Amino acid sequence: YCTVIPDLEIRKTRTRMVDEKSLIITESDRFTLDGTYVHIDFELIDEVEKSFSSPTWQSLGMWESIQCGKIVYDSNMILQRWKDLISNMGLEAKKNLALELFSRLNEDIRRLYIAIEKDEPIYFSIILGNILTYYFQILCLLNHRFIVFPKWMHIMIHELNYKPDNIYEKFSNMLSVELDHKNLTKIAENLEELISDLLELTRNLYNIPRI
Repeated sequence: YCTVIPDLEIRKTRTRMVDEKSLIITESDRFTLDGTYVHIDFELIDEVEKSFSSPTWQSLGMWESIQCGKIVYDSNMILQRWKDLISNMGLEAKKNLALELFSRLNEDIRRLYIAIEKDEPIYFSIILGNILTYYFQILCLLNHRFIVFPKWMHIMIHELNYKPDNIYEKFSNMLSVELDHKNLTKIAENLEELISDLLELTRNLYNIPRI
């Protein structure tokens, strides 16, 4: 996180001193260090500051690295202040974020049935990935965490205090079947049930009235 992103030519020179084959892309550096693949992303401090005043769902990808990353240098305590802002997000902001994510979930469920109708399992799998991401973003939000990638949930899900009953078994059963036409509708129905359970839990925790 910097006030000014280093000039591309300067970064090329520096990273090639480490690895001559390093690949430099805009606002990012990739190289190897002692056989370890390294990928550095640059973010402007001003842009991160703005994200806290924008609709909260836009910041999720950034929040993950801020909240979960290990601070190795933060002389002005900027990153620590961001961590505190995320950790202490107010109830109203969390509720609004959850509702925004549920609206996206419902839209993707609609697309899921379009994929079934057109018999497009590849499109179905793409939408399924989106749904899983939104689902676990909400689940983490309910548990005051912002790790957003579903691929980690088989480890984390057991540590969460607030979650629908038997969620791990339900997801395991749903995701263990082949994505062929005969199973697509059943998967979509199971997803709707899982989302309904999560919505009920969210309503109870955030006192959201039923419409």
